[in-house]
Amino acid sequence: MTPDALSEAYDFLLDINVKGSFFGAKAALEELQKTNGNIIFSVSGASFYPDGGGVWYKASKHAQIGLMRQLAFELAPNIRVNAVAPGGTLTALSVIPPLHPFVKIVDNDTKASSIKKRNPLQIAQMPEDHVAAYVLLASDEARAITGEVISSDGGLSVRGLGY
Repeated sequence: MTPDALSEAYDFLLDINVKGSFFGAKAALEELQKTNGNIIFSVSGASFYPDGGGVWYKASKHAQIGLMRQLAFELAPNIRVNAVAPGGTLTALSVIPPLHPFVKIVDNDTKASSIKKRNPLQIAQMPEDHVAAYVLLASDEARAITGEVISSDGGLSVRGLGY
């Protein structure tokens, strides 16, 4: 792997996951201030555990957690900022070219089997499995929650990856 390929993958992931989150929050800030709204970032189980997505993905997701917590601090008391950390989820997304050298590509059947083996609920999550976490954080029922992450990971967070 060349230094240029490493740098390209780094820029790509940090631009999407960190800069994208920051500039999305910044773009919405004026309207959020008017409505006492809230921000919900999508982070990842990779924000907490090794093995999954590669080194730059992992770093970008850790950075998103730091960004979320700092914004929760700076925007309080009028705007709440939280995150949802989905665990392994079956989607139609695929690895994009700058990341091919850094990430092992597997088909959805293999991915589903791996996800089921890792989490205590033994389910391969689908995107709709995470909806309730976002709805809760967006609701007034969560008015006392800011700077927090809901792990929607089939229970992986109670086991970790070191089992």
